Amino acid sequence: MDLTLLAVLCGLFAAGALGISDFFAAKAARLVGPVTATVAVNLIGAISFIIFYLLSFPLSTHNVTVAGMLYTSIASIVLGLGQITLFQALKIGPVSLVCPLTSIYPLFVTLGVVFFFDADFNLFQLICVLLIILGALAASGIFEINPKERHIGKGPAVAVLTALLWGIGYLILAKGLETDDWQSVSLVQLAIVALTCLTLSPVIGPEERVTTKLKPPLFANKFILSTGIIQMSAMVALSFGLSLSQSLVPVVMAISACYPVLTIILALTHFNEERKLIPLSGALLCVMAIVLLILNSSS
Repeated sequence: MDLTLLAVLCGLFAAGALGISDFFAAKAARLVGPVTATVAVNLIGAISFIIFYLLSFPLSTHNVTVAGMLYTSIASIVLGLGQITLFQALKIGPVSLVCPLTSIYPLFVTLGVVFFFDADFNLFQLICVLLIILGALAASGIFEINPKERHIGKGPAVAVLTALLWGIGYLILAKGLETDDWQSVSLVQLAIVALTCLTLSPVIGPEERVTTKLKPPLFANKFILSTGIIQMSAMVALSFGLSLSQSLVPVVMAISACYPVLTIILALTHFNEERKLIPLSGALLCVMAIVLLILNSSS
């Protein structure tokens, strides 16, 4: 299969998984609290992949280096911090502005790949990535928010910090994937992200007393269990996509940020919501930019 097409499929799968897991995550956060939910979800994701890893991949077949594991470990801590700042941003609000701003992380990944890694990424591809991000923002409804709420207050500022942390984290993760296989990188990534969230939970959510809630009934909750497994699948898809080629890293990340498009589709098909012009146009722009990106990368 063509590498570009494979990268696109990884990005689309991640976008779909993130769109669905966000729905379940919102349910879980309301049920047990946002910090407790993110710790439980990441622990479930890590444990699920560890089991899958041990059952599916012989340890002797993996290519692991000290440098690769160091990059992966640093990236995972940064991504874990991004998970923490995400919930802080959601707590501060406004949520309608915070959520779209976190989806601009591919912009930081793309800039990093172009300026620091000397990737073979032409101007047309860069424009396509920017159009995908713009379309995702439009689809999420950010341009329909009251202009008075669009100022960069504390909540939106933390949301931008979240996007920056994710961008830096995935950029460093891509370096780890240059030498190490995606299975081992995913294993270390999921484990360290979960441990980072667990370690910092008393600091960011003391009122929730997370550690006292981590009991078997919590992990059996259908929303937490579903979110953990689906979110884990998205992170693994991203790791695999990033391992394909440095030049395709922005493609994978940009397409993964299209999850607001799935939200639009679900809202229209299941909740009979009004068909608004700007979000629908944003969704269409995402699709068109993805098609152009595929055609250009394949030529």
